[in-house]
Amino acid sequence: MQILKGEMDANLLQKHKNGSTALELMRAAARFWSWESILEETLKIEALCEKIRNNTHPDRFSSANIRWRESYIEYLLPHRLGFSKDYKFEWFQDDESATCKQSRIDTGANTVTNFFGDRLEFRLRTLIEGSWQNLEFLELTEASQDHRLRRFEPSAIFGILDEHLWNCHRKGLKDELSRMDDVLNELYTDLAAIHQMTMMLRLHQLTPPRLGLKDIKNVPKGKAWRYLNKEYYQNTGSRRKKLDNNNRWVDAVKFANREEPADKIAADTRLGLLFETFIKSPVPKENRFTQTWLDQSEAEQAALDKFWEGMRERHRSTLTRLEFGPEDIESDLKALSVASTPDHILEVKQRREEILATIAARAAEQAAKKNRKADKSALQTQWGEDKQQSFEVLPPKTKPKTRGAPGGFVSENDSPPELEESKSQITVAVSKRTLSAFKSMFPGLNPEDRSRAVDWDVFVNAMAEKGVGFIARHSAGGSAYTFEPGETSAWFGMGAISFHKRHPEHVIDAVTVVAHGKRMGKWFGWGGGTFVLRK
Repeated sequence: MQILKGEMDANLLQKHKNGSTALELMRAAARFWSWESILEETLKIEALCEKIRNNTHPDRFSSANIRWRESYIEYLLPHRLGFSKDYKFEWFQDDESATCKQSRIDTGANTVTNFFGDRLEFRLRTLIEGSWQNLEFLELTEASQDHRLRRFEPSAIFGILDEHLWNCHRKGLKDELSRMDDVLNELYTDLAAIHQMTMMLRLHQLTPPRLGLKDIKNVPKGKAWRYLNKEYYQNTGSRRKKLDNNNRWVDAVKFANREEPADKIAADTRLGLLFETFIKSPVPKENRFTQTWLDQSEAEQAALDKFWEGMRERHRSTLTRLEFGPEDIESDLKALSVASTPDHILEVKQRREEILATIAARAAEQAAKKNRKADKSALQTQWGEDKQQSFEVLPPKTKPKTRGAPGGFVSENDSPPELEESKSQITVAVSKRTLSAFKSMFPGLNPEDRSRAVDWDVFVNAMAEKGVGFIARHSAGGSAYTFEPGETSAWFGMGAISFHKRHPEHVIDAVTVVAHGKRMGKWFGWGGGTFVLRK
């Protein structure tokens, strides 16, 4: 994101911005996949120790893993916001890619001087610079053991780093703490775990009988070895450049199955453009239960799905070119295919249907409120005295006895009106969840439906579902809820009915559910055949 926004350097061309962004994304994915290889090798070592109870020293994979992570952190550290103010960046570009040269603004500063000027950077750089770490100390050769020892033990430096961060937290130095951002925290946490595993193997106590180390090294068959032997990490990273004798930029490292420059440019640029499209997608800011929010959310999700599809195609082409087997390809792509799994697709579909149902229910409620306001405004059309007063002698007022209209409020003691034959034979298609709730109201001879309780919120949503159309209103200070059919309901104009919500439980027991069903059948003609499953 920093590269796309132009925060890294203004002179970087747009095509190289997209390509560099794609490289950063693939590096992050490669770090994720490397942990699967580490787990596989760790389980092998555990099984080997259980079998022969012998010592296994760190192999070249462990050392290479440390070097790989340290070199990436050493490149990334000056680019982070907490440290970039002390560095300047210069980009060198060719037809294939872009290389960034980093240098300190203060040319006299180095890791040693940082001990007095910037303690945090001193601790971070001490953990990654080769001159301070001397990783050859881990190798099982006489030269590496005799010439130099490690200047610092990593666990001690990590302890000093933790102490520095704790003191900053205790003193409220938020600016200093923010320099150790989430990205650096994740990278250094991974590095600490790798160091700890390596030193545990290095310091493991020997117990006879001893198995030759060459015998162990000669049988590498795990995923980690396949990735090393096929030079996967060299192919997926940025191309290291150096100046040759003719002052031209050339590859610093030669490796097999090298991707053609034109293909690499096209693939990295395409992936970077997909990520840029997702980043620039409008973020939904309105109320969640609106059609506008839903449309923006789906557009954002579609852009994200296209990006992950591009990531999968990019990684698949790389593994195929390096002649990886189908098992390794399928294992890696599984981590990038969560959005395309049936469970995720079903979950997204259900969430969309729930939001649409809520939008429809709110729209029906707003329409009902609007109609009620219109009815109230139509009750009286003239205020004040009529200018043409009549002087007729009116007869004495008498209060006629009238019977309540069927469209009024229905209490529990009123007598039911005579329903029209067409109203009593209405059939409405509803969702599976709503049909289950209504079956509990009209159980028939099914003992399972007869003994089923219904959650109050499920009951309210079922009554408000499209086709049923009963809108719930709550009177302040009481437990009674009034349900009135809206304009879209088949029972519109037949009056309203009230039900009580139990407290503190929000569940309608089986007996009460059946009683509610009898009242709905009494006043609105509902029955066991009124509702069917929507296809």
